Amino acid sequence: MSRQKKAGATKAKTKAKPRANPSRSRAKSPSPPAPPASPPPEESCPHLASPRLNLEAAAKHFDISTQAYRQWLAKGAPYLHKPTTPKDSWRICPECVAAWRSGRDAEKEKSTTTQTDYWTEKTRREKAEASLAEMKLAQQRGEMVEASAVARILVGLFGGMRDKLSALPSKLAPRLANCSAIEAQQVIGAEIHDILNDLSRPDVEALLEAAFAPDPASDGHVPAAAAHDSQPVG
Repeated sequence: MSRQKKAGATKAKTKAKPRANPSRSRAKSPSPPAPPASPPPEESCPHLASPRLNLEAAAKHFDISTQAYRQWLAKGAPYLHKPTTPKDSWRICPECVAAWRSGRDAEKEKSTTTQTDYWTEKTRREKAEASLAEMKLAQQRGEMVEASAVARILVGLFGGMRDKLSALPSKLAPRLANCSAIEAQQVIGAEIHDILNDLSRPDVEALLEAAFAPDPASDGHVPAAAAHDSQPVG
């Protein structure tokens, strides 16, 4: 009986023992770091005839300090070999570095041009909006009228003068039948003077009323003179 109890206790201990989770153990193991990017081999340089310079010589070639050239390298300036020992030295192709600088300058210029175009367009749009607001305010104050309104007024003004001049022969013929040349000259001069006076002192309100009156023959539309573009004048 005691042996059976001991065997049961041993089985219970075996069942109670926790099992290891293989996924957790794998998650805890750190992944190996990615190998650092190595520069292209020297044989891949397209400028094989170009000299190979160390860091100091490359800085002198581009007329900058060694510290400034190290900043170039940090920004991605190309090189053929990076020193791995204290006695080793950089090997740099100046032609490759010049091409890299040219590409960076082109990108900077493109970015600057894009920004300039944005601000130029923004300024132009703001000026146009301000100009439109000023014209609307001037119209409300009566300081500016539309070009179409001016055109209709002129049509009415010169149309009235044309009608008066056209009526002069029939109007003056009976009066000039028995007149001398001097009297006829005076009569004609007086009529022309009256027409010119009417032209110099037009009845603007009447002209406006006639210009904007609807045309009965066109189903209530404004006369044909109103077909001009509505451009403010002032």
